[in-house]
Amino acid sequence: GGIVITFKLILLLILLSFWLTILIYSLLIKRQPIPKVFVEIFIPIFMGIIFPILFIVSYFAWFNSLLILYQTFFLYPPRIVANSQFNPSGLFAGIKWFLNNFYPLLLAATVAVDVSLRKSKNILTLLLVIWCIFAWGVIALQRGAFWEYHYLLLFVPLGILATKGLDVLWESLKKLSSPFTTILLIFLFFFPLSHTLLKKSVVLVNNNFALAEDTRFKYQTVFREKYPSLRSEAEFISQPESLPGKIYVAGDPSIYYFSNRTQATSLRGWALEYFLPEQWTKLLEELDSSKPPYIFIDYIQQPTINKNFPRMLEFIQGRYRILRQNDNGIWYTLL
Repeated sequence: GGIVITFKLILLLILLSFWLTILIYSLLIKRQPIPKVFVEIFIPIFMGIIFPILFIVSYFAWFNSLLILYQTFFLYPPRIVANSQFNPSGLFAGIKWFLNNFYPLLLAATVAVDVSLRKSKNILTLLLVIWCIFAWGVIALQRGAFWEYHYLLLFVPLGILATKGLDVLWESLKKLSSPFTTILLIFLFFFPLSHTLLKKSVVLVNNNFALAEDTRFKYQTVFREKYPSLRSEAEFISQPESLPGKIYVAGDPSIYYFSNRTQATSLRGWALEYFLPEQWTKLLEELDSSKPPYIFIDYIQQPTINKNFPRMLEFIQGRYRILRQNDNGIWYTLL
C-alpha cells in the first residue's frame, strides 16, 4: 500500500476501498473475531504502508527536501484540480480509446462478474469490481486531464476478471458443434489485439526491425506522425555553429531528445495550463538565472502563456530575438 501511495496519493481511494471491503467481509460475512481481524488485516496493512513511506520521508529529509515532498503530495494536486475545468471532450476521447483497445477484456470481464457474483459471491471478484468502480472515481476526479494513460487503472482488474471470463466462455465454446463457428468467435474476440500486434510487426519488418537510427525513426514516425516536424525543430539548433547549452521548450519535450540537449529549468514546458501562479514566477526566475541560448514557444502553448502569465512573453521579447518562425512555433535566441 505504501508503495502505491508514493506514486500518487489519489490512489489511496482505491486502497481504502480494498481495505474496507475486506474488513466488512471478515467481520460481517465470515464473522471472524476482532483480535483475529486485527492480526490478519490491520497489522499487514499498517506495515505495508509505514515502511515505504518512512523510507521516502527519510530520503527527502536527508536532502533537506521535505518541503518539496509536502508540496508535491498535499499542496499542488488539490489546487491544480480545483483550478482545472471539466474537459468533456477529453473524457469521451479517453473512453473511446479504452473501448477501442480493450473491449474484448471488458466483454470477458462482464461474463466473469455475472457468473461469479450470481453463483458463488467470490470475494476476489467483488474486490476487482470495487477496484474498477473506484478507479473510475479516481479518473473522474482528475477532471481537467483525462489522459489516456489514466484509464490504465482499469487494465489490471479487467485483465484478471477477463481471465476468469475466458474460462466460462471456453466451456460454452466447447459445446458448439461446428469448429468453424468456434474459430470465428475466437478470431473476432481477439481481433483488436491481433490487429495492433500485426500492424506493428509488419511495420517493424518493413523497417529492418528498427536496428539502425534512421529505420528506428521511420518506425516511430508511423505511430507518431509529429516526429518529423519535431526532429526538424531539433536539427535547427543542432548545427555546428549553434550555440551550446541547455534550452527551454514550451511545447513537446521530444525536442530535447532529438536535439540531445537538456532542460534549462526545473519546471517543464509541457501542459502549462496546469501551472499555479507561483510556478509561473519560479519559471521566469529560472529562465532569468539560467539564460538558455534558445527558447522555443509552441503555438499550442502560446495562448496559455498569454492568458496566465504574459510577463513571460514580455521577458522573452526583451532578452531574446526571433531566430526562426514556422507553423510549429517560434525559436528565440539570446541577445
